[in-house]
Amino acid sequence: MIVVPLAEFLARRGAEWEALLAAAPAESFFQRIEWLAAWVAHPTAARECVMALQEVRGKLAAGLPLQRGRGTIGRWRLDQWEIAGSPWLDRVDVARVDDPAGESLLCDLLEWLTAQRRGWTVFNLREATAGGFLIETAARLAAARGLRVERRVCSQAPCFDFGRNGPRAPSANLRSQLARGAKRLAAAGRVEIAFARPAAAHALDALLDECAAVEALSWKGRTDAGILSRAVPAAFFRPLFHALARGGRLALGTLRVDAVLHAYHLGFLHDGAFLSYNLANRPELQEHGPGTLLLQAMAEQGGALGVTVLDGSRGELERPHLLHRYGGPVRRHEQLLIWRPGARGAAVHLARTMVLPRLRRAKAAVKRLRRGGSP
Repeated sequence: MIVVPLAEFLARRGAEWEALLAAAPAESFFQRIEWLAAWVAHPTAARECVMALQEVRGKLAAGLPLQRGRGTIGRWRLDQWEIAGSPWLDRVDVARVDDPAGESLLCDLLEWLTAQRRGWTVFNLREATAGGFLIETAARLAAARGLRVERRVCSQAPCFDFGRNGPRAPSANLRSQLARGAKRLAAAGRVEIAFARPAAAHALDALLDECAAVEALSWKGRTDAGILSRAVPAAFFRPLFHALARGGRLALGTLRVDAVLHAYHLGFLHDGAFLSYNLANRPELQEHGPGTLLLQAMAEQGGALGVTVLDGSRGELERPHLLHRYGGPVRRHEQLLIWRPGARGAAVHLARTMVLPRLRRAKAAVKRLRRGGSP
């Protein structure tokens, strides 16, 4: 295995990396050159970014972009290794010509991390396809080394193939809601809905300013889910969106009432799919379902952009994506925590897997007793 700075790798071997992604069993948008180059250039977070790669006879056979920095695991802030682009990426894997090359890379990577690198506590593999190559192979190799691991489902992304199923809303209940919402919005003012590729830089900046204002008014503006209205993520996403727009890989759905933006839906175009990444709506007309109306219009208009699949990328567990209502398949992603050998990793792992669960059960039992129930 060879480990090189990620910026150096992209500059010298970017074309090889793109070719490897194209030949890999599953290509991820979030490991493409546009995403990684923007991440390396992101100025607001101190971290080490590298590419771990495996060669066969001088040719690139497998690779995994990584970063090291401080991150939060539950209630602990720890030094960790993770996939480059975390926490804003989705759907990661080892880019590889075949599974043996990928397994060889992961085996060497665990050896490198545990034997040659100090100062880190956890290797945080997040957003790997549930049951997929990366999560299963890394878990097996870590267990074979006797390393402590934790594993959980961390996100779910619904998909709807309207190229195959047609753009009509699939349920009578949803169609009824759409009709009621459209009628109420029309009573509030002139409604305009569009789904397009932003092109000119000045026009995109103006659109992103509008979206940031809507995001700031939504619940995302009060949490770390906002990416346009907060300075740190915006410093990464603004240049990324411009780079993607220049290549025709950015799409934006907008719903306006009397020319005022009330809902937007921003995402990436990849292999005929729209990867839903960021959406929000103003609270004033929220009860009329502007986000739902916009999503339905995007299904109806997507064919003009070459889109046949709406993919709820980065779907949360607590807040189901709007696409859940369309009844398509759901991609589930997992998080695998591999703890570095040593006292700190052992202590945090013990607290997370034994101490805290017992405390939670004890508190729940006390609450039941106070309410007059059985322990």
